[in-house]
Amino acid sequence: MQNAKKQFNQSVVNGFKKEGMVVIDDILPLPWIDAMRYWALTTEYDPNQIYSGGYRTRDFGESYEGKPGGPFPIPELQQVIQLLSQYDILKDKRFCRGWFFIHQNKCPGVDPHADPAAINVNIWVTPDWCVEDHNKNGLKVYDTKHPDDWTWNDYNREREKIDNFIKDSNAKARKVNYKWNRGILFDSSYFHKTDSVHMKPGHHNKRINFTFMFIDKDKNAQDYI
Repeated sequence: MQNAKKQFNQSVVNGFKKEGMVVIDDILPLPWIDAMRYWALTTEYDPNQIYSGGYRTRDFGESYEGKPGGPFPIPELQQVIQLLSQYDILKDKRFCRGWFFIHQNKCPGVDPHADPAAINVNIWVTPDWCVEDHNKNGLKVYDTKHPDDWTWNDYNREREKIDNFIKDSNAKARKVNYKWNRGILFDSSYFHKTDSVHMKPGHHNKRINFTFMFIDKDKNAQDYI
């Protein structure tokens, strides 16, 4: 058992070193997935707060101490962080902040961007039977990182600048298909975007993804901005 765990951990490390990303299916215990999905579906939102891509968000983590419900409104969030931290690829990292996105049933999703961290862990919590179009709803991770001299605003918000850079770099989009309880670990510096969204009608069918950002233990969040 220990040997199998060691081999799996090494395969994750090897895959990440080679590609800058790795996919892990059935990454979380199902009761945790259900609790995370229920929290996202029942969270109250500002009716005026919806991003242009057609999604709403809720952040969590220690820096959100003052938010209603506290920094970790459900215990499963801390349990996920503890489990992820056991992977060898994340043992020299620490959790920084996280969020979930809940999308309209049909929408473009999140535009190309990069994030201020070392490793992103993206997890999908909506069951596969809620998907309308199985050619959509996934994630595209480009094989190009943002330039070192770009600011957070440059690589996270400046859509035209990002699109031009991706085009000029001849960046290849690596598509990860949507799958319930699938985790994608990737270098936060890579540009990535939603592969558009098309779920079945109804609030309970909405596409929900959780993101957990990890940074080097000897750094703080500002070092990545």
